[in-house]
This record gives sequence, C-alpha cells and structure tokens, in this order.
Amino acid sequence: IIRIMKALVLALIIGYCIVSIQGYQRALDCSEDYVFSALSCLNRTYKTLIFCGSESNGELNSYFYSNVRDVKRFDENLNVGVYFNPCLRCDPHQQVQKVCDRIAILGEVEAIISVQKQYFTANQEANKEFVRKMINSIKGYMSQEKCFNKIVIYTDPWNWKETFGLWEELGLAAGLWWKNIDEDPTLDKYIPFGGWKKEQVVRKYFLNQNDVCGISAVSYTHLRAHETLRYLVCRLLLEKKK
Repeated sequence: IIRIMKALVLALIIGYCIVSIQGYQRALDCSEDYVFSALSCLNRTYKTLIFCGSESNGELNSYFYSNVRDVKRFDENLNVGVYFNPCLRCDPHQQVQKVCDRIAILGEVEAIISVQKQYFTANQEANKEFVRKMINSIKGYMSQEKCFNKIVIYTDPWNWKETFGLWEELGLAAGLWWKNIDEDPTLDKYIPFGGWKKEQVVRKYFLNQNDVCGISAVSYTHLRAHETLRYLVCRLLLEKKK
C-alpha cells in the first residue's frame, strides 16, 4: 500500500523542465517529500538535487533530512543543495546550526539563502545584517569542511531591491540562483544586479512542457497554487557546469 501511495504522490509532481545548453547541466528543486524510487530515473539526467532545509519560522523542513540522506546513499557524487527561508525573528547562527547539526553525518551540501521580500522586514539595514550573519555562520562551517561547501543566493532584481536596496556586497561572497522563470534556456536577458555579473549566475529556472521521468510539467500558476499541499513539488533548473 505504501508503494502504491508513493507512486500516486509521484504522479502529482508539479515541475519545470529544462533543456541542456552549452555550459549548463540539469538540476532539480524539490520542496516536499521525495520519492526514493524516482532517483534512478532522475539520476540519469540531473546532477544536482535541491531541498528546503529551514523554514521561515526557523523550524527544519519535515522532509529535508530523509531527502538528503536518500540522495547521498543513492549516489554520493550527486550535488545536494539545501535552502534557508530566513527567519528574521530567529538568530541566524542558530538557524544555520540546526541544519548543520541534522546533516553533519551525511556530508557537505550547498547552502542556499532565499531572498524574497516576504521573509524580511522593511528595515533594509537589519535585513543586510541578518544575511551577513547567516553567511558568516555558513562560512564558519565551510572553513571546517563541515556541512556546507558553497553559498548561493536565490533571488531576482525586484526582491533584491525591495529587501536590500542597491546593495552589491554579496556578489563576491556567493553565487546567484536567478529567479527568472521563462522559456528562454539562455542568460541573454540577464541584467546584472546585486554585484553579480552574468558569469556568476549558477542556475535559473526554465519553463518547458516536457515530461520529467514520465511526469508532466504544468504552468507556474498551477505550481504556486499547489505548493501549500503536501505534494512533491519539484522545479527543474538550468545549472552552470563546474
């Protein structure tokens, strides 16, 4: 029965497909319970799997440990990203520590900080200070070769400006996951912001209506409408090759 239920959940995956372009490879962003049986299919195409690690209330995502554990067990060469939805009421060091304490035995992952206006306050200086502290905490673990191996910021020009103004400090501290969802599999439309040049964009979304391991993709509006449900929500990405 459990296998049947998992298969049904898998059939409800809502996703974005990407195509390969020169200099980029495929990646997958999953924010809910992962289906281990899908890994053998996904592994043939996707080299990075991304999961939500810390929610905006400071609590750990219910599924992220099992997601990361399963991927690491399946193929230790797969890159894993864990993103933080900032909790401005929380201590940023503790938010990072919670994630690290949970996955330390599993190996290193990419740390992704989500910069979206709804997670922050109207005080741009306070927002900057929070992110600085979070990045410094992640860097502290990286210097010990523990938990994290890379820092990436997930945002777009509008969310960045609303949250920090014209701040450009982080362009040197982290890569950029450009929150731009369209059918263009290139970075031709990218206009530098936040101190990030085009070559520092490590991934972007690409909307395509192809199937993902037999699962049909749907529109972004449909995706957002279902993200609050306990479905497996996967978004496929263009990721810059190392």
